[in-house]
Amino acid sequence: WTAWSNFGPCTKTCDSGTETRTRTCSNTGACTGSSSETVSCNENSCEGFEIALGKPVSASSYRFQGTRPINLNDGDLNTFYQSSVDKVGSIDYIEVDLQHEYWLYSFELYNRQQEDYIRIIGFELFILTNYREVVATFKYSDWGSVELVYKKVFDSAFRVFDSAFRGRFVRIEQNTETILQLGELKVFGD
Repeated sequence: WTAWSNFGPCTKTCDSGTETRTRTCSNTGACTGSSSETVSCNENSCEGFEIALGKPVSASSYRFQGTRPINLNDGDLNTFYQSSVDKVGSIDYIEVDLQHEYWLYSFELYNRQQEDYIRIIGFELFILTNYREVVATFKYSDWGSVELVYKKVFDSAFRVFDSAFRGRFVRIEQNTETILQLGELKVFGD
């Protein structure tokens, strides 16, 4: 047998994939055993754990003390973030710094938990690396379950990414000329 090759890439980024290495028989018919070996890899759950809770948050603006950016990931669905008064032509944003890069698998974005009308309209969510390069963009109109955003209080938008993304910053931008109001952002990864 020749020496084993290096293991190839894992077939999945989470929930137990496999990776394979091979070797070649240099004397056909004289070799015993297998020409390939497969092992498990990336056995971590695709759900990961909630990593945004309590991490630093920055925003373009906030309306008043009770709607500060830190409300976005404080673990309390009764608090909320709200940008300042509408400004024609401006784009409001809020961004969570996860403090180092993680593999990101999914997120939940909660509506403001007060009153009974649309609060999340026309936003985009971006995942950025340590170097602030955008590795993924999700527009609200691309989601199959976008109607969840518009329902009554206590509803949320949930998105499992098609593949894991390596990122440090999670940024939400309002792409309409309305106030950005969000209840809670949960980001899952490891």
